[in-house]
Amino acid sequence: MITLQDVTKIYHSKANDLTALQTVSLEFPTNGLVGILGPSGCGKTTLLNLLGGLDKQSAGSIYFEGKETHAFSSSEWDRYRRDHVGFVFQTYNLIPTLTIGENIGLALPDSPKHYKENEAKIREVLLRVGLENVEHKWPYQLSGGQQQRVAIARAIVKSPKVVLADEPTGALDSKTAHEVMALLKEISSSCLVVVVTHNEKLAHEFATQLIELQDGKVMKKTTLQEETLSKEKENVSSQKQSRSLGIISSFVINGRQFIQKLIRSILIVLAGSIGVVGVCLVLTISSGVQKYIIDIQRETLSNSPITIRSTADNENPNPDTTEYEAYPTDPVVYVSRRNAQYYGHINLFSNQFLDYLNTMDSSLYNIIDYKAAIDMKILTFMNGSYKKVSNYKFMMLGEESDYVEEQYDVLYGSIPNEVGELAILVDQYNCIDVSVLNYLGIDFEGLDEYTFDEIASKEYKIILNDTYYYDKGDGTFGYYGSSQYATLYQNEQNITLSITGILRKNREAKTDIYESGMLYTKALRDALILNAHESQIGIAQLTHQLTKNVFTGLPFEDSVSYTGTISKEYLYEAQLGDLGLVDEVSTIRIYTDNFDSRVTINAYISNYNATLAPDDKILYNDYMGSFSIEFDAFIEVLTTALIIFAGISLLVSSIMIGIITYISVMERMRDVGILRSLGGSRGFIRRLFNVQNGILGLLSGTLGILGASIFMEPIVGVMVEIMERNDITTFDISSLQFASFGMGYFIIIIMLNMALSIISGMVPAIMGSLLNPIEAMNKE
Repeated sequence: MITLQDVTKIYHSKANDLTALQTVSLEFPTNGLVGILGPSGCGKTTLLNLLGGLDKQSAGSIYFEGKETHAFSSSEWDRYRRDHVGFVFQTYNLIPTLTIGENIGLALPDSPKHYKENEAKIREVLLRVGLENVEHKWPYQLSGGQQQRVAIARAIVKSPKVVLADEPTGALDSKTAHEVMALLKEISSSCLVVVVTHNEKLAHEFATQLIELQDGKVMKKTTLQEETLSKEKENVSSQKQSRSLGIISSFVINGRQFIQKLIRSILIVLAGSIGVVGVCLVLTISSGVQKYIIDIQRETLSNSPITIRSTADNENPNPDTTEYEAYPTDPVVYVSRRNAQYYGHINLFSNQFLDYLNTMDSSLYNIIDYKAAIDMKILTFMNGSYKKVSNYKFMMLGEESDYVEEQYDVLYGSIPNEVGELAILVDQYNCIDVSVLNYLGIDFEGLDEYTFDEIASKEYKIILNDTYYYDKGDGTFGYYGSSQYATLYQNEQNITLSITGILRKNREAKTDIYESGMLYTKALRDALILNAHESQIGIAQLTHQLTKNVFTGLPFEDSVSYTGTISKEYLYEAQLGDLGLVDEVSTIRIYTDNFDSRVTINAYISNYNATLAPDDKILYNDYMGSFSIEFDAFIEVLTTALIIFAGISLLVSSIMIGIITYISVMERMRDVGILRSLGGSRGFIRRLFNVQNGILGLLSGTLGILGASIFMEPIVGVMVEIMERNDITTFDISSLQFASFGMGYFIIIIMLNMALSIISGMVPAIMGSLLNPIEAMNKE
């Protein structure tokens, strides 16, 4: 089963090289007990370690079931030890913090579904080695001979193909040693048992073969009995299943370690919780102060975004003086007769400006709200005739629908979602100005109000490009005039728009997202742009681009007048907008939460205007932009100081966890060697210490939160006293209540502390996983 060909093992050191084995060639049988004899230092243990994959040869080849092992990876060696090899050591190598049953269970599949099966196997194997009802005892409660029997039980419980025993009787009295060798002899009927021993008498009595070593060479090989392959072995081998040391073993081992060293574990958790307490208190105070400051800024700034309209310098010289009740409950829309607004400057939202705005640092603002207007050919029936409706008061409902639901009350119907759905927006008095109604094509002459049902009965038709435009036959296109509106209105290809909702800004709303008018869906916008791209006139204009205006048949040229020059590129872009191929921005609102960002944004836009002529500049309203940024500077200083303080606490906790993990690795080196000999991978060893650190992080994080909640009340009391002494009444101290953060906040802190604990101990954990199994087991 195992064959060695010219195997040499040399240990290198700075002083000199030591040759432990020299060109050893051996062939081991499938079953039977093979004894290895020889004086100390002759290479017996080295040979055993090579057979078990705990060490690697310097030269030569080792074959297992015909497969050359020299190219085995670390994981393949782990699998080899885990599935095929059982170790029995002179010093038993039982993990003292685990019970007898748990020690044996380390060699069995680590899965909840195998729990009952494993229990049965443990009881069965203990009975086989002459021990009964000891699975719940600790190793120190057993004699040396009993512990060696447990070690044998652990080695054979997984039905291995090879059992390697290194001086299994060296620490036992003669009677117990004889019993142990007899047990190994019994086991050898179903697997290969290789025993390294100094006891020649026992070796000759029980071994089927003897191999004598001296100075790293095979001096003699003697066959004492013929080995026979038992039927039991064949059955076991055919039913072998994959095993692994997994997460359950990690928790069991660490849990026992925690209990065995309870006082030290509690002190570690207490020390770790101090950092968490400090962080929680700092974050609580910082969050409370920041919340207060942010609320002030949001209260001040959110209702006054930086607003850039396509028309500027607007004013309303004659506001309506009619008094209306604010937020009425009657299902009525009132007709308000305010005078039309006056505009003195046109902002050209060129692609150059929009690209410039989009490259602005996104951290300066919460959202840039583009109110886009797709060119729609809208017809409706008004005052006994068909009328083309302006797009001016039709606004697209953006993707911030959740925010809209927070800011607006739905007085009637629902917020539109589908292509043909509209919502009409009224002010806080349920009013709509006659100028808006006129733009929307809604009759208002002689009327003072509409019921919700009456105004919701209004209907519109969108005329698509292939209906509205016609091919003249000479490569250019024309469109139908007002005399054809009745015919156009009846076309079956039209998109019908209906009012499905009436909205009003609620009392708590701080931001006017939309002006009074009509809201349509993004789904409608997308459908119209797609249709425009598939229309004859759209395809033609996109094909010719600047080389041909599909209405005139001539190329686009710069338009020069006394007011300035409009580039052909801008005229082409405007044409695409007129044909509905692209949407055109009508209003831009930039929402910020702090003064510092606001000033920076203003400077950014001013930089764009610096080189432009007066008529080409972008004019906008920002009444809050002149506020000083000193308030923000104070926030930054305060926040930075608190963050540094919290960071120091976390750093101290991290260093402590790293030190604790390193100490734990040093203390548990022997355990690491044992686990590696059982087939535990390097990944499992890393996971073992990571689980330990995760448990410490969980417990210290939980305790830290409890401590912070206890200490928070007296700290708040001291702060209240200081504030009252200095007559500070602006800040609501209740915002500093620790419990106000909720369970989610606590869970995040605990998880972060666990993650930090694992990361902090990762380097020592990796060091532990890289330990040589042989050297680790020899550490005390």
